[in-house]
Amino acid sequence: MKSIINDALNGAKISIEQIEDVILVGGSCKMPVIQKYLSALFHRQITGDEDIDNYVALGTGVLTGIINRDEHVRDIVMTDVCPFSLGIGTHHGENSPIYMSVIIPKNSILPISKSAFYSGLRPCQETIGFEVYQGEEMMADSNLPLGHSSIDVTPDEDGSTTIEVTFTYDINGLLEIKACDVNSDNKIEGTILNKNSHLNNSDIANKRATMNNQMNQIVLEKDKEENRNIMAWAQRLHAQADEEYKRKIISVISVFARALESNNIIQIARAKKNVFKDLLLLEYTINRNHFDEEDIIGQMLKDIHTEDDNE
Repeated sequence: MKSIINDALNGAKISIEQIEDVILVGGSCKMPVIQKYLSALFHRQITGDEDIDNYVALGTGVLTGIINRDEHVRDIVMTDVCPFSLGIGTHHGENSPIYMSVIIPKNSILPISKSAFYSGLRPCQETIGFEVYQGEEMMADSNLPLGHSSIDVTPDEDGSTTIEVTFTYDINGLLEIKACDVNSDNKIEGTILNKNSHLNNSDIANKRATMNNQMNQIVLEKDKEENRNIMAWAQRLHAQADEEYKRKIISVISVFARALESNNIIQIARAKKNVFKDLLLLEYTINRNHFDEEDIIGQMLKDIHTEDDNE
């Protein structure tokens, strides 16, 4: 149980101290030994509620309503995450072992769509095949195989044929796979469904259409104007700075860039607060001849320091 809790905390990038409350759900949580063990893990008194079993039923009902877009829960927004990494098996040479190349990492917020580029193994290759896997192991065949696909490609004498593989995954356990030859119009599409799903072909077609609409409507965090402005701010400061401050700016903005790539709202909010404070300080330091304590930059820095002191 401890390792599972640690994995959950690491995936959410929070510590035990940041947990506000612990709600026990499920029949085993009625056992005093479970409550005592969790109290020790979370360093607080934890007791079960009499309505533990009802929470399971209520949660299942709400989740079903969200998935089915029920009008009674249309105002409730719930995010789910990808429980295991999804990727394909890749060779680093024709006779090399097959490694797991992750396309959608574990704990990615759903729905999500990500792409990666892969090259052929030999000159004049006419087909590129790939196996889809789920899991965290380095060697591909140690993970769970989900399916196989292949795409016809334009033969290239120097062996540089490249394909783009795109995975799109949603809350229904529907994994849509697309592959295209970047040098031609050749492309393939396929769908891998959660083995416990009871969807028929018509349901799958509707879910795919819904998923594609969702992905078209989602504005990735890195594409939002506010975040693009922060990146542009860092770029301007980098152009003005000397070598010492250039390194500091790269260090600061790289953390923010990684948070944007995760598309994790909580992680991005924390990173945005930190990067704003760091860039503001760098702005004041690099261009100090243009500011004094009464200018807006100086006032903003004072406000930030006051907030930090009050936290």
